[in-house]
Amino acid sequence: MAQTRTRRIAALLHDAIEDGVPTKAAKTAVASFGRNVYRIVKGCTDAEAHPKPGWRPRKDAYLARIATEGRSVLLVSAFDKLHNARSIVRDMRDGRENLWGSFNAAKDDVLWSCRSLVTAYKANDKHYQRLIARTRPNGRGDGGLGAVVCDPACQPSWHGSGVDSAHHVGRATYQDAG
Repeated sequence: MAQTRTRRIAALLHDAIEDGVPTKAAKTAVASFGRNVYRIVKGCTDAEAHPKPGWRPRKDAYLARIATEGRSVLLVSAFDKLHNARSIVRDMRDGRENLWGSFNAAKDDVLWSCRSLVTAYKANDKHYQRLIARTRPNGRGDGGLGAVVCDPACQPSWHGSGVDSAHHVGRATYQDAG
C-alpha cells in the first residue's frame, strides 16, 4: 500500500524538478513527500539546470539513464510518455495545425524520442514487460507514434503499480508480481 501511495504522489509530481524554478525549492517541495517519492521524481527528470541544456543532449542522457532505473521510476516514466504520445496522436487526429511547433525539437526528433523510449524500456529487465508487450505499431497514419500508444482495447490500469497514468492516478487491475 505504501508503494502504491508513493508512486501516485510521484506520478503527480513527475515534472516538478525539471519544470520548477528555482530548482532548489522544487527539490525541497518534492522531498517533503519522502525519500522514495523524491527518488522516483528525480529518476523521471531529464534536466535540473535552468536554463535547460539542449533538447537532444537531455533526451540522450535520459535514454541512457532509463535503461538502468528501477521499476517505480520506469512505471511513472512510461505512463508519462504514454500520456504524452496519446496527446500527440489525439492532436494529430483533431487536425491541430501547429502541433509540432509546440516542441523544442523537429517532428522527426520527437518521433525518434518516442521510439527510442520504447527500446530503452524494453532493454530494462526491471520494467513491467506486460506493459511493453501491449504496445504495438499501427497503420493509422499516426506518424510512427503507434509504437508507444497502447491498443485502445487495452486501457492500461496496473494493480500494484499505483498509477493509471502519470497524469491520472487511480484504481488498478494488473497484479504486480514484484
